Amino acid sequence: MRAASSAGRGQDGALTIQQVARRTGLSVPTLRYYEQIGLVPPVPRDPSSGHRRYPGSAVERIESLAHLRAAGLSIDAMRTLMSTGGHDADGITAKLGQLVAHRDRVAVEIAALTTRLRYLDNRIDYWRAELAGDAATAAKLAHAADVLVRELT
Repeated sequence: MRAASSAGRGQDGALTIQQVARRTGLSVPTLRYYEQIGLVPPVPRDPSSGHRRYPGSAVERIESLAHLRAAGLSIDAMRTLMSTGGHDADGITAKLGQLVAHRDRVAVEIAALTTRLRYLDNRIDYWRAELAGDAATAAKLAHAADVLVRELT
């Protein structure tokens, strides 16, 4: 976690919603939504203005949520992961299971994208060979495309 500067913090060290948004990369509406659905506990309000004042513990939780979101986890997955027990063996095992399952899904997505990329590269090379009048290369690429098409479907 980045060390926060004391500039812009209240006397209690809390951050405004705009400061948290800048720090985490999450939008202000997303921060409000995460609080509304309970991903973030209710945030204390400044008594004079009514504005949210995020204490360090809330900012740390929001940073963790931002990282999970950037890794592609759904809100439900983030909720489950964040509510799973702490640093005992059972809690760690549960968190590992959730993260490994998500990683495996991402690996499948990457494999599918890699196949798409290989197919597109093949088609680009094929049309370049056609343009250059290289029938032998175009024929080889056409055959390779047949194999790739089976992988795409």
